[in-house]
Amino acid sequence: MANALKGKTITTTTAILPNEEVAAKFLEPEALDNHFEFMQTKSHKSGPLKLIQYYVSSGPEWKESASFLDGKLPEKTGRVIVSVVEIYETEDGLHHHWIESKEHHQVFLAWLKEVDGEIQTYSFHKILQSLWE
Repeated sequence: MANALKGKTITTTTAILPNEEVAAKFLEPEALDNHFEFMQTKSHKSGPLKLIQYYVSSGPEWKESASFLDGKLPEKTGRVIVSVVEIYETEDGLHHHWIESKEHHQVFLAWLKEVDGEIQTYSFHKILQSLWE
């Protein structure tokens, strides 16, 4: 159904890791499973605090993106991008999650600083359009 997610609240966190070795450590099953279990435990499956969607993705950082338009892969920078996307039924759901994740997030920020990583977070955005569910 078109626009099924319209009006829902989204947060996107992007971690920029300095190299593939650091990324490999971060992406070990134990590390990912820890966050996955946290999300399972702390997220609501129904009601106004409902977490609709959660996913983690990872891939290289590219030096530029214009090459994609020509069907080519650009050169990699050597850094690795990890993105976490969460979609909530309401702003209250995301607000609740931020409060629940305070300690977890502080540990993550300390680790990022230790490995010379970066973080960008875009939060409390509204979905304007969506295709399918």
